[in-house]
Amino acid sequence: MAGHASHEYFRSRFAAVVQDVAAGITERQQAGTLRADLPAEVMARLVVAVSDGLQQSAAAPSTTEH
Repeated sequence: MAGHASHEYFRSRFAAVVQDVAAGITERQQAGTLRADLPAEVMARLVVAVSDGLQQSAAAPSTTEH
């Protein structure tokens, strides 16, 4: 099944961002400034997912009345 033309771009972008974040986490784990009991890639995927979710939330119209 063929996906949307931008699917590969966003898949590659996500992988590259996770890799970059994981590299930074690994550096901090090795320096002892960040907990090392979780794999860097797992933490990186969590950070990227939260960041993406926050961006979507900020872009979405508010559903609560003030």
